[in-house]
Amino acid sequence: EEIREMSTPSAWPSVMNWTYGVAIPLYWACGIVGYYAYGDFSWSNINLNFPRNAANTASIGVQVVQEVYFILVGNLVMML
Repeated sequence: EEIREMSTPSAWPSVMNWTYGVAIPLYWACGIVGYYAYGDFSWSNINLNFPRNAANTASIGVQVVQEVYFILVGNLVMML
């Protein structure tokens, strides 16, 4: 879709190179800073770092419902 709508589709490889050339160093920088700040004291799943209480459980439930909604609506839009 994006390539078809571009005025110069041959520029797509350059667009992807710039996208990943910016995103990957930022991702690595955030990871390095996070590891420097918390080290091995945090879990890989961010929800496990919070205390187990009703608010956190409700938050995880809302996140699950939200993700299911995004998956279903995205497929519905593609079918229309």
